[in-house]
Amino acid sequence: MASSGSEPAQSLVDGETVSKLFAEMELLSPSTVLQEPPVESCYVVEEAEEDDTHQANPVSILCPGCATVIKRYPTGLPSRIAHFDENCPHCEVDLTRWSAVSVNSAYEDVFTADELQQVTTDYWDRHLWDGIISGETNPRTEEYTEAYRSQATAFDWDWEVTCPLCRQSLADLGIPRLDYHHWRRDPDHGICVCRACHKAINGDTRDHECDWRAQQLGLKNKYDLQITRLAVREQVVNPHFDVVELATTLVNRYNLVHSSEEVSQLLSQTLQSESISEEMSDQYLLAGLPEHSLNRI
Repeated sequence: MASSGSEPAQSLVDGETVSKLFAEMELLSPSTVLQEPPVESCYVVEEAEEDDTHQANPVSILCPGCATVIKRYPTGLPSRIAHFDENCPHCEVDLTRWSAVSVNSAYEDVFTADELQQVTTDYWDRHLWDGIISGETNPRTEEYTEAYRSQATAFDWDWEVTCPLCRQSLADLGIPRLDYHHWRRDPDHGICVCRACHKAINGDTRDHECDWRAQQLGLKNKYDLQITRLAVREQVVNPHFDVVELATTLVNRYNLVHSSEEVSQLLSQTLQSESISEEMSDQYLLAGLPEHSLNRI
């Protein structure tokens, strides 16, 4: 997808700068042990519909604006909610399947409005970043960008659509929506980012050009090069202490088709290569990043 808006200023970076960025990072570190998630979680209704736990237990639907119970399902959430259109009498706001929260009824008084807001906006971010495609395979990112903004305004929430990579809002970037970058086309799988970040991942090349460029460097394919470029940009914006932590962030935040272990192994090799660092050091790699991020390097 192409987006409108002015092009960001381009930043130049050399291979030495890229190498120094990872000089103190442990590139061959042991696996990180993740904490167990809490027993009781809450989900936006649209997401909870896919959760067997919410279908097997009594469920309450809460307004994320005030934590008021809007509706209860004593026998559990239906496996398919064909129609959901509720109203919160306290907030006087209409609620949809993507702006109401489902919780186990035994814990309906546990969550605060602030926690429910976080759950809802996290879902919006994830939904927009992963790319929204309708049943007819038509992109719906632009429509949902406006719908989520309108819902946030109705709740008086300070929330904006942001690029997951540079962390800048659409308003700051001066663009109406995010671009879609394909990690895979069949089946479709990708991530929505701003135009500058999209160019940074690709090096502003077409897929076949990026693929040949990667193979000339001794890499398997374009994904190896794109993920390494993504890792550099992510590290500038949000420093990580080891490659396992960085790989886990890339897989989870950017909707990669690769596993954390695969990405960790890839980065352990590519980030130590001087030739790859030099090849990546073009005018697109760090272009458009906020000044406070660039000041770290």
